[in-house]
Amino acid sequence: MNLSGPYPIEKTLRLFIFLTTFEMSVAGIFLFRARSLTADAGYSLPRLALLVVWLIGFVFCVSALASTLKGSWLFQRIRIGLEVLLRSETQFAHVWGWLIVLIVISWGAVALFHFMPEFLEFLWSSLPVLMEQYLVVVFVFGVFAAQCVLLMWRLNPQGVVVLNGFGSTAATAILLFLFALFVYASTAIHLDLATRSRTTYFPELAQAFLQGRLDLPNPPATKDLTLFAGKYYVSFPPLGALLMLPSVAWRGVDSINTLLFNAIFAALGVMCTFLMLETIKKLGWSQLRWWENALLALFLGFGTAQYYLSTRLLVNLISHILTTAFLALSLWLAFASVHRSPQIVIFLSGSALGLAMLARPNVVFAWVVLVAIQLQGLRESGAFTGRRFVRQVIALTIPIFVVMLGLFWYNLVRFGAPLDFGYTYMLLNDPSDLIMYGQFHPHFILENLYDNFFRLPYWESACRMFAPNPQGTSIFLTSPVVIYLFLAWKKEIWVQGAWLSIGLIALCHALYYNSGAIQFGYRFSLDFMPIVVALLAFGFRKKLSDFSIGLIVLSMFVNYIGVLWMAHRWCVNF
Repeated sequence: MNLSGPYPIEKTLRLFIFLTTFEMSVAGIFLFRARSLTADAGYSLPRLALLVVWLIGFVFCVSALASTLKGSWLFQRIRIGLEVLLRSETQFAHVWGWLIVLIVISWGAVALFHFMPEFLEFLWSSLPVLMEQYLVVVFVFGVFAAQCVLLMWRLNPQGVVVLNGFGSTAATAILLFLFALFVYASTAIHLDLATRSRTTYFPELAQAFLQGRLDLPNPPATKDLTLFAGKYYVSFPPLGALLMLPSVAWRGVDSINTLLFNAIFAALGVMCTFLMLETIKKLGWSQLRWWENALLALFLGFGTAQYYLSTRLLVNLISHILTTAFLALSLWLAFASVHRSPQIVIFLSGSALGLAMLARPNVVFAWVVLVAIQLQGLRESGAFTGRRFVRQVIALTIPIFVVMLGLFWYNLVRFGAPLDFGYTYMLLNDPSDLIMYGQFHPHFILENLYDNFFRLPYWESACRMFAPNPQGTSIFLTSPVVIYLFLAWKKEIWVQGAWLSIGLIALCHALYYNSGAIQFGYRFSLDFMPIVVALLAFGFRKKLSDFSIGLIVLSMFVNYIGVLWMAHRWCVNF
């Protein structure tokens, strides 16, 4: 990347330093005019941090402005550093991407304060107060970032044009996270769903853990709880409670915004899925462009059951969101370890899957695809030996095995049997099938397959429209782009492992005593949806077709209808 801009670098750099000093002066005026450090102690720490950052930046800007004469050591160092940056395509791309992130965060925060202050209140009750005091400072940060982008473009317009995407994979992933978080949260706010649920239970369970007990002494409700030996238990695995432990220990049960908790992990699932797809591209197992991978990640976030589950606060539905996020993280780390094969990355991949199991244990079968990824990576690199492969499998399996032992102990202490999760004692509206056949039985296979893959909407005369069936709707209607999975039927080892993992997890769903209770689409499919998205990227190979893009958009629209339906804004038939 050559420095070939039409403007002299010395003149442009002097103007940039002058403008930056002016912007820092404006920010300083508003910082010093804000509330005193001793007033309102709840907001003094952020202001103190801003003052320290401002002071360092202002001193540097004044020093640079004073040394803009040609030949000055500081000015020359800045000039040389800028030239090195502009000539290194990799560094230029990373700086460009993070500047875009800073612009979006700064100007987005200002826009939210003016047009949607309830969003800031939803994120953190102190944010509206902080924004009111430091709005100009936040805006100045955005102006500074935009000025940096303009400087880079003026000095090297060709370099900016050739960049693909926002400049760096990490920056794009952060922007996807912010976008997904905004959509999830704003959807909940505008549909009046941002309320506390009495059947979340995880905050209360976290409090019980802190008290040294596994049962809920005074549950806010009893629906979906397990009554055993006169005590109420949350039968579902405890990942949600474990993640809420720090906040509950610090500020109590009432500090937990469960819907925000849901939205954050749903957005993390989108981000990790994008990082997974970009890693697959680097391996040469897919050739999709960055925006196509971003679109597939958004499909997982908004074109599947994850969209409506992000607004639901039932204890079992929160577990779906957590499972999807950690499974996507596990797959990303598994693909990232290929060819380099560092043991710690493989171990972390297994640990992420172990965390997913702490929400929904049946995802243990994703271990198959993780092993297949390692096997194909070793064979492609020409480094395959039986000993090396066994070492990688052991590194992958150890954390999964530890989590399994932990779950067995958790069940043993609560219900006296390591494999008993307490479902048979759960307080359900109609437990007859569960009592008669047990939690898993071949009797349920045909009905579950029909509900999740073939059931169609029906005409609801009360609403005078077609409505989803509460038992489920075919995934080919709610997420129609999955029909492209048939393009990913190849002989690659990891692809076969992916199909086997999906098949085993889906078999657990088919044997389960219900198809998902009240649901839109096939909500259990989130247990393997990150694997599905990886297969879709592999199947498309070089590019997304126009028809497939249309199906992704259609999937998002259909699942938004699912959000409305579950919130009783579409047709009330359950």
